[in-house]
Amino acid sequence: MTDFLVILLALTQIPIIFIYSTKNLNHFLGQKTININSIWFKQHAEFTNHIALAKIFKYFSSSLAITSLIAIIYYGFNMSGSDQLLALLLAPNFIWIGGFSIYMMLFQFLVTKRIPTPEIRSASMNNRQLRNYLPMWLIYLAYGLLALIFTIYIWAYFSQTITAELLTRRLTGLGIFIITMSLITYKSFKNKVSEFTFIFDQNGRKIEAIINCGLLYTSSLLGIVLILSDIFGIVIFTPLSFVLVAHLCVQIYLITLFFHAKGKNIYQTS
Repeated sequence: MTDFLVILLALTQIPIIFIYSTKNLNHFLGQKTININSIWFKQHAEFTNHIALAKIFKYFSSSLAITSLIAIIYYGFNMSGSDQLLALLLAPNFIWIGGFSIYMMLFQFLVTKRIPTPEIRSASMNNRQLRNYLPMWLIYLAYGLLALIFTIYIWAYFSQTITAELLTRRLTGLGIFIITMSLITYKSFKNKVSEFTFIFDQNGRKIEAIINCGLLYTSSLLGIVLILSDIFGIVIFTPLSFVLVAHLCVQIYLITLFFHAKGKNIYQTS
């Protein structure tokens, strides 16, 4: 049953993440690009860097979707064990996230920084930072819990309760998450407007705050569950089941964005 769920999620992520999410992302970036300085855009119709980047990312995502589907068909019925099948689910995710990160960096340098900002900014842009919707002590508490989990694993190793291999696996995963969430949280608090604003209108920043905080505390909860399992032998749920449930939630969330997404398609030709 678990193997079937892994393959099913690997299949459903192809249209949801690699196709619909890419389309929604380009919708958002197209709207964001125009909103930077709509008057300048009307005067410089020759500026098409954002369109070129969008098409490249679209082709990248489409190629990844086709490759992922072929891999599932070829390997899905030959592999045995959920751990091996999990690669069919997670590997394309990591590749897409890597491509998305490069896309965002190129967009920043080739598009955002080349469009002059208007001298007069709308007053409605004020007071939209994430800190206005989320008490900072909640963020500090979440990072405190993650630091405590980090400390408990180190203590368990020196008290010879867990092995060095397990310590390395847990701290590596925790470290990657802390770095990733720190970058996301910093960017979210720094920006005054995000894609959530375009998708959910005036409730966008509040929803973004809830999601960011929820991710931090969900990860803290996972850390506590792993401590109970690794150190005290109390198994509540396995890491594999957590990955499957989390991935399902991500896909449901992206479907929600797909049906609520707003903005114009930035492709001039399909």
